[in-house]
Parts: sequence; C-alpha cells; structure tokens
Amino acid sequence: MELSSSTSINDLLKAYPFLVDFLVAYNPKFGLLKNRVMRATVGKKATLKQVA
Repeated sequence: MELSSSTSINDLLKAYPFLVDFLVAYNPKFGLLKNRVMRATVGKKATLKQVA
C-alpha cells in the first residue's frame, strides 16, 4: 500500500490492522478506532493529514 496525506484511516487500518492497538497506546484519543462502527464511519472521512 502506498501511503500519502490523503490516505484514509479506514484504508490504513484495513491494510495494517495492528496499528489500531499502536495508535491507542500512542494517544488514548484514538480509542474510538477500536469500535468497528466508529472506525468505518470516521475512518472513511479522516485522512492521515487530518490526524497528523
């Protein structure tokens, strides 16, 4: 997978599912990503540029 600033969080986590736990450990604000519904909803709109 090629990453860019426009890569969606949903696409990133589909390709690298282990990143969910890493991101939550890095910053508790990413805790919503553990919920699949929230990940699918927010993850489609949020990009790497927005969360960086």
